[in-house]
Amino acid sequence: MSHDFKVEVLTPAKELITTTATEVLLPTAKGEIGILPQHVDICGLLSTGTMKLVNQGNDFWFMISGGAFRVENGVLTILAEYALGAENVENAITESRLKEVEADLSKISNTLDPKHLELTIEKNRLNASLEASRRHTMS
Repeated sequence: MSHDFKVEVLTPAKELITTTATEVLLPTAKGEIGILPQHVDICGLLSTGTMKLVNQGNDFWFMISGGAFRVENGVLTILAEYALGAENVENAITESRLKEVEADLSKISNTLDPKHLELTIEKNRLNASLEASRRHTMS
């Protein structure tokens, strides 16, 4: 029995990481899913949230936003709209931007306004980035 599996995280901009893991937790459209070695083949949609990757007993945290994942033949491929490693989150800048986004959102009463949707997505990404950073500093 293999104790790890290959993980690839790809975004439209770049290949974020290719490594091995013993466990990955992903934010999906229906809640969190855990992937372990020899996981059954599966695919699903990603939501915005934190991704935990366990490699050689160490936890690595990422912010993942949108896209899809697939486990096939023991390989986890993540195609994310946007992803960021927790170590790359600049907390002060992110918190400042979050305040700006929340202020801008409070000025838009029509939730069907495309700007409202755009700001809501950004707010969710900023919150997930801060959470990934918080978890990174704790591990």
